[in-house]
Amino acid sequence: MRNKLFSELTMAIVLAPKRWRIVSSLFRPDVSPIRHRAHLTWMRANIDHHPAREILLALDGRGVYGFKGKVYPCHPGTVFLFDSYEAHDNYYPPFAPNMLHLWLHILEGDVVARFVQVEAGDIRILQNQLVFSDDESTELLNLSWTDLANSPSLPATFKRAKVLAVLSPLFLRIAEQGFGGAPGKPAERLQSQIIRSIRKHVDETAGRDVPLAEAARLAGYSKFHFLRLFKRETGETYHEYVNLCRLKQAHIMRQNHQTKKEIARFLGFSHSSVLLRWMKSMKKKE
Repeated sequence: MRNKLFSELTMAIVLAPKRWRIVSSLFRPDVSPIRHRAHLTWMRANIDHHPAREILLALDGRGVYGFKGKVYPCHPGTVFLFDSYEAHDNYYPPFAPNMLHLWLHILEGDVVARFVQVEAGDIRILQNQLVFSDDESTELLNLSWTDLANSPSLPATFKRAKVLAVLSPLFLRIAEQGFGGAPGKPAERLQSQIIRSIRKHVDETAGRDVPLAEAARLAGYSKFHFLRLFKRETGETYHEYVNLCRLKQAHIMRQNHQTKKEIARFLGFSHSSVLLRWMKSMKKKE
């Protein structure tokens, strides 16, 4: 039976986890960084770091990808694990070769999976996004990742084996959808689910480090399209929703007797005076 999401070649990659080359801060990467002057120059101005964990599986094309200030080969079967706030490339440079990558964006209990095609300098998100909500495999991945990050004494070989053990079922779960293992969601239902995932992510982070551009990127839409969908699903603009989450968190922290300086730092304000001005402006709007 033909798979709607994977070709025979890319399916072979999914089915062979023992051949994956993992790049992660959990243990020494399976591949060594290389010198790539053009990419290093581009990377200095195109770094991304955010609260969402992400995973990249290279399916086709031989290129490179930047992670924590270094450039690594990114060939079919290479898997990158980007933990919260770890610096990595902000997508792809204009000179990137043709590639097909599967991205997993982990938003609290949800995982948004999408295929990204890089071709002739253009970056295109293929219209086959998938969302897994409160799935056992995604929960296990998140818990295992956190446990391994907090266990520096564990042997690297053990950590790598555990990563493979939790990653493989998740990728197989995605591949299963291509065989018709579960009915596809109509476009509007999928959009609603993605917006709910973004809302949950904003709730959990109190809007911290989730600006509009980042939220739209995680959702896989342009800023304009994301704003329209968010307004349709919530009845509020994205900016209004983020402010409400930040205000709620500020009240909680004040009730816990935390200082204005601590609140400002947590919510991403440069100074407590900026926080106070923002809170006053919010009260006027009420």
